[in-house]
Amino acid sequence: MRMIRRFSVLIALISAVALLAQGSAYAAPNAVAAAITGSGTISPGLNTAGAPQSVSFGGTAVGTIVAVPGASAGVYSCSFSGSDPNGSLATGGPGTVTGSCSGGTVGSGTVVCVVTFVRVGAIVVIIIACGTSATGPTGSGSGNGSGAGAFLFVPDQATPPVTSYRLVGVAAGAGAA
Repeated sequence: MRMIRRFSVLIALISAVALLAQGSAYAAPNAVAAAITGSGTISPGLNTAGAPQSVSFGGTAVGTIVAVPGASAGVYSCSFSGSDPNGSLATGGPGTVTGSCSGGTVGSGTVVCVVTFVRVGAIVVIIIACGTSATGPTGSGSGNGSGAGAFLFVPDQATPPVTSYRLVGVAAGAGAA
């Protein structure tokens, strides 16, 4: 029952972010929206007591980068790393990671972000500040923006320390040229 509630909360957060992404793509000259999956490492590892952690994440984003007049869409490779000052099995953050996603199937795009995250149990909420660039059939552009996202955190270990995990979720943002 508890897992069903977590998934319900995650679906509600994903729906809210998807609505933000849909509106932001039309309201601002720069926008990003993506569904993201991947995995990462945590060192020295999450235990019951909080402790400073180094974190990394690598994955795939499927979405759109708009940097007017340029735009790209498709699959992007992502890589992020940073720290969590007091991560435990129950909670994490506020922590910070930096990194980028780049690629594209139609056109090409890059988003370079600073991500602040907070995790409570299996739910991770992020705030992003990003620089975007995109080249596509309509031209090239760049800009900056901010946004949010929500993810489901799935540890790979059943008992502590948790040293690896998987994430699945969505993120979206918008900004000015």
